[in-house]
Amino acid sequence: MEQLEHLGLSIQKQIDNAVFTATNDDGMLFYWIDHPQGKALISAYGAHIVSYHPYNQDEQLWLSQTSALDGSAPIRGGVPICWPWFGNTRQPNHGYARTQIWQLGSIETNDQHSVLTLQLTEQDIATSEFKFLLECQFTVGQTLSIKLTTTNRDNHPIEIAGALHSYFATDRDSVQVSGMGQTFLDKTQNFAEQTQTKFSLDEETDRLYTHPEHALLLTHGDGRKLKLSHQGEDVVVIWNPGDTKAATIADIHPDGAKEYLCVEAVRTQTPVTLMPAQSFTLMQQLTPTA
Repeated sequence: MEQLEHLGLSIQKQIDNAVFTATNDDGMLFYWIDHPQGKALISAYGAHIVSYHPYNQDEQLWLSQTSALDGSAPIRGGVPICWPWFGNTRQPNHGYARTQIWQLGSIETNDQHSVLTLQLTEQDIATSEFKFLLECQFTVGQTLSIKLTTTNRDNHPIEIAGALHSYFATDRDSVQVSGMGQTFLDKTQNFAEQTQTKFSLDEETDRLYTHPEHALLLTHGDGRKLKLSHQGEDVVVIWNPGDTKAATIADIHPDGAKEYLCVEAVRTQTPVTLMPAQSFTLMQQLTPTA
């Protein structure tokens, strides 16, 4: 339980064969999944997974040592949920789902994995423009699957976008990612279209890959590999602020930007229109390999 001790968490009670509730000194609620095939820590604030540790493998997600864990700001690291929009075209940045307290929907555990579902509805959002059910389902075992499903509960069409803004623990300067395709929009260059035949990062990298495969491969500098499967995305975003910009971001600890790379499943170029009672799922699955 090193993850719990490191974050100053204490177990409150066991609510399933492999699932426990835990809190920190600021009263934030977490769900600790302690399954033989994989362990995970998920915050009720933002339905935000901050740690995933498959059996006999290293930690897969990065969490900033200086991130607020008191509900005062979005968590920096793990897998933030951006919804019902992505980016800073509206306020708050990346939508409001990541700063809300989600309710426990269901838990199921078997020999292979534990499945925990958290829920958010328009009743939790004072300024919601429509009625909805938002569910985030985490399947934790030798692989990690995150499924973000929106259901329109209103009597008119609604439009949504979103992202699973994953921070992967890695050596930024030696990591390689394949399967994104060669064409991307460079946000640091006013979204100019660029082509790259060999993967490399810039000092500040913020790219929207427009023709990604649905399965990517992240290869760490030491040869370990992580397969990233996606569903529902229209671009894959690769982001790292670089050392200069990271130094101006309060919740990235010194040299923290060297420790991660964001590879995000994003739906933003073509927002989804949902008719009444219709649902849409954005998914990312992590499969560590030797």
